[in-house]
Amino acid sequence: FCNACFEEHLRRQEAQNQPYTCPADRKGLDRDRDVFPDNATGRKILSMAIKCPSDGCSWTGELRDKEPHLKACLFKIVDCTNNNCHVTLKRKHLEQHV
Repeated sequence: FCNACFEEHLRRQEAQNQPYTCPADRKGLDRDRDVFPDNATGRKILSMAIKCPSDGCSWTGELRDKEPHLKACLFKIVDCTNNNCHVTLKRKHLEQHV
């Protein structure tokens, strides 16, 4: 389960004064002993191959590298940096626009 869904499950049980149970098999669980992040799965997810979501960009890489790429991606849509200018354009056109 993702953290958000699991926390919501526990929040509902707590609100109804019910003991914590596993959402899969409903067996009791000790939050301090039985609940921990699955680091192996996290690493596996972060190593998944992705494509840049910016239209026209051919970059591919691991999910872990998405944010650093988007900070420099020339095809990412960005806001103009001029005050009172509300234009959005691809980063590669920003210098010419400004």
